[in-house]
Amino acid sequence: MPSPPKSKSSESKTQRPAPPSSILIIGAGVFGLSTTLALLESKWYEGTRVTVLEPGLDGDDDDGGDDGGGGGGIRGL
Repeated sequence: MPSPPKSKSSESKTQRPAPPSSILIIGAGVFGLSTTLALLESKWYEGTRVTVLEPGLDGDDDDGGDDGGGGGGIRGL
């Protein structure tokens, strides 16, 4: 007796697209850093560059103000 034909939905589950080459996370708060950590620990995203954007993250405080913050920054992990 021949086996039943495979459904298209079962075939599509086995084929995954390649992971992106880079991901941008906006915000280094709890959610942004948790997402970043999960991506960096995942084998699926191995080799993917993850960049986190957060104002003042670069530590540059030469904006002339006395607010304790810099002009914004970008940090690649």
